[in-house]
Amino acid sequence: MKSIKKKKWYFIAGGVLLIIIIVLAVNKRNNKDQQKVSTEAAAFRTLVETVSANGKIQPETDIKISPYISGEVIELLVKEGGMVKKGDLL
Repeated sequence: MKSIKKKKWYFIAGGVLLIIIIVLAVNKRNNKDQQKVSTEAAAFRTLVETVSANGKIQPETDIKISPYISGEVIELLVKEGGMVKKGDLL
């Protein structure tokens, strides 16, 4: 009877040892695949980021504007699609 119990404990100990070896091997392999990451402490500072791109700007919503009184446009001082600045006559 004692030899059967000893064999049983040897199998259990061998199984536990095998599981530990597998876990360590998998963990070592996963550590090799990880990327190196650098960190920096948070601090207040001025960030300057400039983006230059070509494209077409479209409004989020279109709004139709109409005057309270009717009239006639005699002169158009700005071409359609032209740039205007604050204070320019339209």
